[in-house]
Amino acid sequence: MTDSTRTSSTVVANHHPRNRIRSPNRDSGPTHSEMVPLSDNSLPSARRTHPGNAGTDAALGRPVRTYCRNCEALCGMTALVNGPSVLELRPDPRHAISHGYLCRKGIAMAGIQHDDARVLHPLHRTDTGDFEQVSWEQAVADIARRLDAIVEESGPDALAWYLGNPAAFSPTHLFSALVYMRLHGSRQLYSSISQDGAARFAASALLYDDPTFIGIPDIERLDLIVIIGANPFTSNGSQLVMPNIQARLRAVVNRGGRVIVIDPRRTDTADAFEHIQIRPGTDVWLLSAVLRLILESDEFDIDYADIYARGIEILKSTVAGVTLEETARRTAVSEAEIVDLADAIAKATRMAVYGRTGTCTSAEGTLVTFLMDALNILTGNMLDSGGVLAGWTPWPMRLAANLLGIDGYDRYRSRIGRIPEVLGFMPAIELWTEIATRGVRALFVSAGNPVLTVPGTAQVKDGLSALELFVSIDLYVNESNRNADYILPATTWLERADSQFTLLPLMARPFVQSTQRVVLPRGQAREEREIIRRLLWAARPRSITRRAISRLLAVLLSIDIGATIHRLNRALTMLSRGNAAAEHGHAGISLRRAPRGLVRHIRRHGRVDLAPGPIVARLSKVFAEHTEPDRAYPMLMIGRRERTSLNSWLHLPTKRRGAPTLQLAPQDAQALAVDDGDRVRVSSRDGQLIATVEISDRLLSGVACLPHGWASFEGHGCNVNNITPDRLESVDKLSGMARLNAVDVRISATDAFEI
Repeated sequence: MTDSTRTSSTVVANHHPRNRIRSPNRDSGPTHSEMVPLSDNSLPSARRTHPGNAGTDAALGRPVRTYCRNCEALCGMTALVNGPSVLELRPDPRHAISHGYLCRKGIAMAGIQHDDARVLHPLHRTDTGDFEQVSWEQAVADIARRLDAIVEESGPDALAWYLGNPAAFSPTHLFSALVYMRLHGSRQLYSSISQDGAARFAASALLYDDPTFIGIPDIERLDLIVIIGANPFTSNGSQLVMPNIQARLRAVVNRGGRVIVIDPRRTDTADAFEHIQIRPGTDVWLLSAVLRLILESDEFDIDYADIYARGIEILKSTVAGVTLEETARRTAVSEAEIVDLADAIAKATRMAVYGRTGTCTSAEGTLVTFLMDALNILTGNMLDSGGVLAGWTPWPMRLAANLLGIDGYDRYRSRIGRIPEVLGFMPAIELWTEIATRGVRALFVSAGNPVLTVPGTAQVKDGLSALELFVSIDLYVNESNRNADYILPATTWLERADSQFTLLPLMARPFVQSTQRVVLPRGQAREEREIIRRLLWAARPRSITRRAISRLLAVLLSIDIGATIHRLNRALTMLSRGNAAAEHGHAGISLRRAPRGLVRHIRRHGRVDLAPGPIVARLSKVFAEHTEPDRAYPMLMIGRRERTSLNSWLHLPTKRRGAPTLQLAPQDAQALAVDDGDRVRVSSRDGQLIATVEISDRLLSGVACLPHGWASFEGHGCNVNNITPDRLESVDKLSGMARLNAVDVRISATDAFEI
């Protein structure tokens, strides 16, 4: 496949010779007793990003307040609207949480809104492989008829659904899809969680008996934060709602605290603070060594820790054999650095260890996440504010999650790999085997592009091609849905009403905000909620009861969300006893109720288990393995976030736009006799690709770095999933997480014309 570049005012889109391609797949402060809006000057040296001229007289636009739904930051923005057009998106200085901060990727949504490559009408793939425009009535009727026949013949698990990352930022999208699957009785639910955060939820389930329990660093009051495998300067924070996190981290240092970043690469975040460079995939060893030093120190009070945690002695004996010498050899972190890190963590008054995508996507993502939380717990930093807060989940949300089946862990396992479900989701890497063995015959993919996001590109493509019914709900024709039977046009988030109450558990400062749609949907684009409503109404199951329930749910999904969403927010607030502290126009409500420490959780659920059987068994196995570097594949591949990219679906224009580069350390480039701009072959046990070299002094020697989420580009095989492990034995056994980091690779120079 050969792709070229087409640039709109703010976005770069790829297009195929036959179909235009885009890839939407969608990483001491005030007291918490009464949350009130910060003043605009509360954040020292806050960097505010302002948009450039969009090429239109912004003075002609009508300002509409809304907020960004690209990531967890949820920054406030003002849209300048003229009729059906969004002329420009600007930061909202009056927003109660973001205070005028907005990154480039949020601003770029104006370009996506009016991109002429968007799918604006239902498309049906013909026998020739081309797409033809059809009516909604035609598309929905044919999909419902074919799906009813498949489910009737093969049972409910013949139907699967893959949800992309943007579904997490659209409560109605997520809710509707889950309702649809529950109605059909299918457990074949998949999502980008397998490439993102399943390890986090699995670790929480094993530690707290609650997969939705996620600790939030109390950044505005802590003295030390240790960041592992995360780059919040680029990602804006992940599994953490904290706009302008860059300024908040700098404020830690300004008040005399420390920020320590542990990463194989000197990221933008690491560049701003203290940096410990570590060999990829060895976080388990480093954290275990630090944990051992703390548990064996004279200052550690095991009697006090035993009040809120059990299994301490078992955990202590499990890590007892982790020596400084062996840890330093494996991690490339010196013994002195390990001791200093343990000392800093143990002595900090208010401390948090925080990690994200880099830690979750290693071979032992669940173990690493568990160990980070164990350090927070055993140092007393999860007991109250000032360290790690326990996020607040209103009881109506807990009830809804329970009814939809997305609040559990290991209630059942995948059919082939026997991997635990996480929040009701199966490991995405197993979906393609389900299709190949005719377990799954029909698939919906909404806001996702698994060809670019799930390991094993060839396997994913084969699976999608083998489906009897493949329906995509998306903004664009992309690498995955070009083989779909139907592509149904979805709205952008500027075209729908929304509320982000579902992200309350990730907020250090609880804030419920809502927005009406900014503009009407273009063409015949419809919200995912409306699309699923049509499918429910058209379904004709043989069971009269199921047909009646389907019709009832279709009626419920037809409710005008925009007219009721603000009232629902207030009702949710009152039902959960989270009284409003302040109103902010139509934009949102700050809540007095704030996250608390682990004490509240312990009172309800008992002591935290620091030695669950699966964790202890897996740790023991890791420590018993005497692995040495693979001489056939001597280097380790990692990914990276980019300020100008968002997963697989948004790549902004830059002065040097082209295929994503393969970063190499200077000494590795010298050993390979390659220079900037040279092309090299990157091989693994699972495949190969061709990439363009960028020499970078930010990398540890022996480490190569290529971003995730790109397709082929002008002959360059830039899809990193061509080389990531796609075998079931490669996934994290406790969570089903794909291994996207610390992949063993071999790099060799290529002929200048080799593709």
